Amino acid sequence: MRTQFHLIASTMLVVLIAAGPTTTTTAPTTKPGAIRIACCGDSMTRRPVGKAYSDHLARLLGDNYDVRNFGHDGVTALRDSGRPFFKMPEFEASNTFEPNIVILMLGTNDAANKTDVWQQFTDDMLWLVHHYQSLPSKPRVILMTPPPLMPGREDPENRLMNLRDKISPIVRKMAADERLTLVELQTEPALADASLYPDKVHLNEAGATIVADRVHTALGGKATSSRN
Repeated sequence: MRTQFHLIASTMLVVLIAAGPTTTTTAPTTKPGAIRIACCGDSMTRRPVGKAYSDHLARLLGDNYDVRNFGHDGVTALRDSGRPFFKMPEFEASNTFEPNIVILMLGTNDAANKTDVWQQFTDDMLWLVHHYQSLPSKPRVILMTPPPLMPGREDPENRLMNLRDKISPIVRKMAADERLTLVELQTEPALADASLYPDKVHLNEAGATIVADRVHTALGGKATSSRN
């Protein structure tokens, strides 16, 4: 029997904020030949306030790319949680988008768990990877470790350590085992600055710019961020 995953309401949402950027829920019409990139995940992808990393990535990549944000606040990779990503409209929309590249970042909400669900997290995250790989467009999947949480807002108190010591190593190993590109954000030196996290969880726009820069580099572009 799969472990029933429960999230405390405040952590399950990872700060649900209604007045955020519009989330893509329908597939756009793109110009012929555009490389379609789906940025999938939780509020670390969606970004509740201001421009998300996907917006900055679109600017860096230029007109030959169609970069879309399919983030949804408070979701998990765990499929039996109260808010799994695969049940969200953004997940369905990301499939309809027929992406050429999928950038997947989940785990910040899963880390709020107080019991041992790490094998389940591994299985469910891998299910997402294989699901995207099986789409008709056969996209390249890129995994990202989530940015670190800052001390002072640990709800529950083990969340910061779980994200660092449980979730991130799983994502790294999965990327290696599946031969996927990994974008390392958990230990990225430029993201260790606490001033980038106004609520100690979500990156501000300067942080989102750094994330976009690291993804841009992983896609073969040159680093542009002034923070090194």
